Amino acid sequence: MTSDYEDFRFERPGTLDLVFRGRVIATADSRDNTRKIPKDRPRWTEIVIYLTDSNKWIVLNAGCSDVPGETDKEAFYICSTPEEVQDAVMIKPAGVITTTAATALRRAAEADPRLKVVLQQRV
Repeated sequence: MTSDYEDFRFERPGTLDLVFRGRVIATADSRDNTRKIPKDRPRWTEIVIYLTDSNKWIVLNAGCSDVPGETDKEAFYICSTPEEVQDAVMIKPAGVITTTAATALRRAAEADPRLKVVLQQRV
């Protein structure tokens, strides 16, 4: 329902700002998905998946840091297909889906069933 949508603007130094109308359909944070690593570690990953009013997905894949002198690294992906969403959350070039990425995809698929196709690996 488009009444849930809001306006987003992300400043991206060195390139154009990303502006769209949409809603958050999934979030995942690597600090929530670890059993062996302390939750207070200084580096982590955050993934946010948005659904736009133009029926595309925006994926924010952020490497976050509390280490002095380091800055967060954000990558935005504009996706037209479920496979592009899956690719946006993968670790490249290995093609690995982390627990955080799988959590984000599962949560997104609950909100948008079109994404269920990328929840399984065909061999």
